[in-house]
Amino acid sequence: MKGGERIQESVQIIESLIEKYGASVLLLNSLALGFLQLKKYNEAEKQLLLAMEKNTSDASTIINLITCYTLQGKSQDII
Repeated sequence: MKGGERIQESVQIIESLIEKYGASVLLLNSLALGFLQLKKYNEAEKQLLLAMEKNTSDASTIINLITCYTLQGKSQDII
């Protein structure tokens, strides 16, 4: 199994956990990190914004969102 396949499998596992237990900040961040690794930046951003709605002061979410915006080449004004 190659790296991309393992990451995709991880994303699917996290999605099933969210389905079963609900979307926690930790699971949303984990899902976003998987999407970042797969270069699915829009999907990662979506998950991180959902995490921000749950907890606006979570350091991991903030760091991951900044990383996501940077990888997308978004303006420094957003960050």
